This record gives sequence, C-alpha cells and structure tokens, in this order.
Amino acid sequence: MNRDIFSELKDGLEALADERQGKVTLRTHKVKQPKLAPDTVEQLAALEVNHAIEAEQSHNQRTGTMKAKLVITEDFDAPLPDDMLDDFEGSQI
Repeated sequence: MNRDIFSELKDGLEALADERQGKVTLRTHKVKQPKLAPDTVEQLAALEVNHAIEAEQSHNQRTGTMKAKLVITEDFDAPLPDDMLDDFEGSQI
C-alpha cells in the first residue's frame, strides 16, 4: 500500500491551524526532564568556559582546515596568457 505523503502533510498542517485557532486539541506528550545543575561554582565556571570554547569553534570551524595543504603561488594574480583568456571569453584574435 502506497502512502500519500502530500495528503498527510496537508492534513497535518490543517490540523495544526485548527489547533492554533482553538477548534481542536491535538494529542501532545510532555516529557519530564531532570534539571542538571552543577554542584559547585568551579563546575559552573568550567561549563561556561567549555560552552564559550564550543561556540567559538562552531563559529570558526573552517578556519585553518587547508593549512599546509593549499599553496598559493607568487604569480597567483598575474594576468592570464592571451590564448587562455580567449578560451574563457570565447573570442578569437
């Protein structure tokens, strides 16, 4: 039996809209999660430092990934030869 995913999504979005307007109540599940608090001030400080380090690493995760793998030559920005420019531009001399 094939499922009609589009109809299921459409029905789900309509049910969500009805729930937000107060017409129906959708089935919900609540999960109790224990609060995990550090025992000491030192542990709290360590958590804050770790969080700051992780945030910095995730923000700059690509920095230095090509170090010692990518080499840029001295003539990197030198003009291209005319025949190569012609190939790129599609023109003939």
